[in-house]
Amino acid sequence: MEKNFIRDIKNLKAGSKVEGFFAVTKKDALQQYKNKPGYYFKIGVSDKTGNINTTFWGREIKEKVEEIYNSFNNGDVVFVSGNINLFNNEPEIHTNQSEGILRKAMENEYNAADFLPSTNQNIEEMEKEFRKTIDEIKNKFLKGLLLKFFDNDDFMEKFRKWPGAMKYHHACVGGLMEHTLEVVRLCKAICDIHPTGMDKDLTIAGAILHDIGKIETITVKATGYPLDDNSEDVLRGHISIAEEMLMEKIYKTDEEAKSEEYKFPERLKHKLIHIILSHHGLPEQGSVIKPAIPEAAAVYASDYFSSNVTQFIRAIKDAPSGAKTRYVSPIGKVYIEKNDEV
Repeated sequence: MEKNFIRDIKNLKAGSKVEGFFAVTKKDALQQYKNKPGYYFKIGVSDKTGNINTTFWGREIKEKVEEIYNSFNNGDVVFVSGNINLFNNEPEIHTNQSEGILRKAMENEYNAADFLPSTNQNIEEMEKEFRKTIDEIKNKFLKGLLLKFFDNDDFMEKFRKWPGAMKYHHACVGGLMEHTLEVVRLCKAICDIHPTGMDKDLTIAGAILHDIGKIETITVKATGYPLDDNSEDVLRGHISIAEEMLMEKIYKTDEEAKSEEYKFPERLKHKLIHIILSHHGLPEQGSVIKPAIPEAAAVYASDYFSSNVTQFIRAIKDAPSGAKTRYVSPIGKVYIEKNDEV
C-alpha cells in the first residue's frame, strides 16, 4: 500500500482530514465520559516532523474501546485516521469508531526511518571532537578512564545514537552525544574564564561522563522513539547507574595496576563521582547531593544551560504558524517570534 506520512505536524489545520502512520510516545489511561455513556483515551504520537496528541472517542461498549486500547503499546507504530481539532491553540487528532480508524500498524506498512528524528549535528564530527578533547587531557588516570568507555565498541554504538532524554530535550537520534558535547564546550569556556581556580581535566572528564547512565535507563525501539521510563530508570535512575559504571571501570583500573602509583587516586575518584552525583544541582531536581566543588558547579550549570535553552529553541521551532505564545511543560510559557516575523 502507499505509505501515508505527515510532512509537517505543527502546521496541520483545524478541520482537515489526517491519515498516517505514527509512533506512540505516550498512552494515558482509559477514561469514562462524565455526563453520558461511553469511554475514551488519549495518546501522544509522533513522526519525524513533530509530536501531536490524539484522542479516541469510543462508544458505549467498554469492551470494544478496551480492545483498541490494548492492541498497541508505547513505542509501537499505529495508523490513525481522523480530523484535526484545536485545543489551547495546538492541533490534536480526534478519531472515533464510526468515522475514524486507530489501529496498530503492520511492520510491512511503514519504514522505521520515518520515525527517527535525528540530531542536526554531524555524528562523526562530534565523535572526532570528543576524541580530540580526550587526547588533550593531561591527567593519565582521567584519560585512561575515558578511553575505557570511548574505545569500547558496545558503549560507543549506543552513545552515538541514543537520545539525550525521553522527551524534554535532545530527544532524538544522537541527542545524548549532542547534549554531552554542548556541556563539554560550556565547561571549557568556564575553565578558560577561571584558569587558575579549577581543575580543567577533572571538569571536562565529568562533563563527558555525566549522563552515561542514560544508555541503560532509556529504552529505544526499532522506531527510534524512547519509551516510558524503564525499570532501571524508575528504580535507580541514570545518576546512580552512571556512578556504578564509573566505579566498575575504576576498580578494573586498580586491578590492572602494577603498583600503588598506577592505582586510580582516591581523592580524584571521589571528586569525579561527586560531579556525577551532583550534576542536577538540587535534590528536588534529582541530584543526590548539591555541588560542593567548582568543577561540579560548572558541570551542573552547563547541563542546565544545555537542556533548558534547547527546550526553548525546540518549542519555538515546533510552534504552529501564527502562534505568538505556547505553553510547554516543564519550562512554561514561551514567547514565539520566528525570524521571518522580525
